[in-house]
Amino acid sequence: MTSDVRRYDLRWLSNLPAKGNTDLKMTPSEPSTPPAGQSRPPLQRTISSPPLSPALLSRLTRLDYLQQPSSLKIITQLTPPTSPEPAKPSTNSDESIGPEHHSNSLVCSLQKQAKPTLCKDSVQGENFSLIIPCPFEVEVARDSANRPQLFGQGAWSKVYRAIVRQWNNVSSASSPDSILTPPPSPQTSAPLLVAVKAPLSNKSRTVLRNEAIILSHLTRTPLHENFIISFHGYVTSSSSLVLAPVHLSLSDHIDSRARLARADHPQENYTDPVLGLESWLSLADKIITALAWLHDFGGVVHGDIKPGNILLLPSRSSHDFAYDPLLIDFSSSHMLSSTSRVSNTLSALTREYTAPELLSPSVLQDPLATAKTASDVFSMAVTLIVAATGELTVYGGNVLQRQYMATQGWHVLEFVKNGNSGTRVPSGGFVERVVEGAVGKVDDARIHASSWRDLVRAIRREEVQRREIQDG
Repeated sequence: MTSDVRRYDLRWLSNLPAKGNTDLKMTPSEPSTPPAGQSRPPLQRTISSPPLSPALLSRLTRLDYLQQPSSLKIITQLTPPTSPEPAKPSTNSDESIGPEHHSNSLVCSLQKQAKPTLCKDSVQGENFSLIIPCPFEVEVARDSANRPQLFGQGAWSKVYRAIVRQWNNVSSASSPDSILTPPPSPQTSAPLLVAVKAPLSNKSRTVLRNEAIILSHLTRTPLHENFIISFHGYVTSSSSLVLAPVHLSLSDHIDSRARLARADHPQENYTDPVLGLESWLSLADKIITALAWLHDFGGVVHGDIKPGNILLLPSRSSHDFAYDPLLIDFSSSHMLSSTSRVSNTLSALTREYTAPELLSPSVLQDPLATAKTASDVFSMAVTLIVAATGELTVYGGNVLQRQYMATQGWHVLEFVKNGNSGTRVPSGGFVERVVEGAVGKVDDARIHASSWRDLVRAIRREEVQRREIQDG
């Protein structure tokens, strides 16, 4: 499949909100796991950044929201920046280290009784020249039994809670031209908490290394703090990522609102999304804007868009949706500007959220198949449908029925309308109008993210006017 390089049009970035913080608690979301018996081959990428003209760079650095403080904050209850599977109640710590790990890896060091220290290394080698090194030492947090505290587990990694102990003399940017938020001061009265994403096996070390390349590139891209998880750096010795902890996912928010709706009005049918009309349209505006930035400005295809891979920070803006979304988990991502063929990144997808063209056996078995911007658009549309219905499994029925419907995903609106919460996606309603151009069978005919954002804003204005007339 070929990459569809897009024009870098930034006019839609004129009305972005600032960020905010709060302390919340969430339950880890369901992972996306690779098919049984299928291993993930090494990824080979050539990375380059989209060109920036001096005039454009000057304009971007003058934007007010580039001056906002970092979104990182010391908190006491965290959510890992991945799509982890819930840890069992009796296994809050990691006791399942496999024999494949190198002796200097993070997970192997976690077997030791002494508290391990991370990030005290330098990034070397040609492939690592693009990667931002971790600028501080991190100590994995342990429970009362001296076991490492585990947030959760995804297809390729485990995520541990960790504490910053010491700052190193390592620059957080490997290029003098990088545009980065300065690291927070180490002079804090309490330890700074972070999340450490460590590989599950030797095979997944390459996956996380390439995710570090993607995150390093995006972290050097202006406006990154508005759209992606904060990336503190890469640990070469353990192939681990150090990221900011964010404590609420879109999947948990949707689930919470859906449970409240069922409890308050269990016998009634409603035509509005479980998030509410204004909140749903505001959410659509924000996450589609993030996707347009990722494609047009970041030059990256995410490859695994779903509610569990969108984290939420409380917003200080006046938007109706009270949070600002951040994209996470770039383990299935690739660069649009890559000049080399990319190894298969489709083995850890979540089927119900995946574009149907990627679910055919021929594509899944193709070692060089990758997602496209159009498949990201489809996945974002399904995410918005779920935010309307409150049904995180997307389709009704048993597992096999849901998997079949996913392969026929261009019928997603029809399938959802016939489900238990189908009244929240009425024919001709604003939800259908927002997503119908993004779920077409022909991927190249789907709406582009920047045009999609403009459509959402137009529909949003119409709905506000219609409700004002209706209420007035």
